[in-house]
Amino acid sequence: SLSFKDLIHCNIYFQADDFAAKDLGLLVFNGNAVDGTVDTAAYMVDGAIAANGMFKVSTQGIPAKNLGDTIYFKLYARLADGSYAYTKLLTYSPLEYANYLLSAGTDMDKTLAAAMLNYGAEAQKYFSYNTDALMNNGVTEEAKALLAGYSINDLNALNAADAAKVGAFTANGGFEEIYPSVSFKGAFSINYYFRPANAVEGNVTFYYWTEDTYNSVTVLTADNADSVAVLTDNNGLYRAVSGQIVAKGLDKTVYTAAVYEADGVTYCTGVLAYSVAEYTRAFANGTDRFAPFANATAIYGSVAKAYFCN
Repeated sequence: SLSFKDLIHCNIYFQADDFAAKDLGLLVFNGNAVDGTVDTAAYMVDGAIAANGMFKVSTQGIPAKNLGDTIYFKLYARLADGSYAYTKLLTYSPLEYANYLLSAGTDMDKTLAAAMLNYGAEAQKYFSYNTDALMNNGVTEEAKALLAGYSINDLNALNAADAAKVGAFTANGGFEEIYPSVSFKGAFSINYYFRPANAVEGNVTFYYWTEDTYNSVTVLTADNADSVAVLTDNNGLYRAVSGQIVAKGLDKTVYTAAVYEADGVTYCTGVLAYSVAEYTRAFANGTDRFAPFANATAIYGSVAKAYFCN
């Protein structure tokens, strides 16, 4: 099956006699590897989850442009002597599951599948990947009509940080360049780039709070940050990455701050508010070649939000 709730990934359910979950797992291959083993797999998922008399394993997250690709995989069992036993090579594709939803799902299933396939097809175009076989070629007129009710305007606007919550993270200069961008290669993530205006003494520290954390605390502190990272210098430019952001939460505002010391003074960016939705909104109505992909991404997020959160 296919999971859209968090990362897009395939779930594989199976039965196996006389094995514990920790003895079972998944191998995914780069191609049609009939003789593939644990030594030749592209990646390995070690261990399975017991689920209602069956077992479940899940692939890694699948990038948008690859949602039409065939996944080649085997299940394995690790035997008592340390050797492995394998199933035959099996195949599946997110496109196969999406097409099943388009034919047999509820209206919301069809809408979600169509939104995902449009998102994936625009990724194919943007990244110039297998554009002769766009994955949304099979989207039905019915699904297109259902999808027409969604737009980028369904996503929430950015929520700026309240000055009363900033606490010690007040902006005081010290940075000559700050800009965010978004990565679409796997899960969504926000990349932040900082160029300090002074010679940094020690490290630049990056603090990250999710919208849920922000709403649950009175004041943002280093102790209640969801993550704290030490950033490394790349010719005077420092880069930080947010946590993984999923489609249903594209319009969740995330809050960040970068801090460093120079000449005995502590400099801070202040608390920066941003979201993937804000990034897509900035491009969706433009003329840049990214605009169709940005718009399809936003609509996929809008549908996922309605599907999983309402």
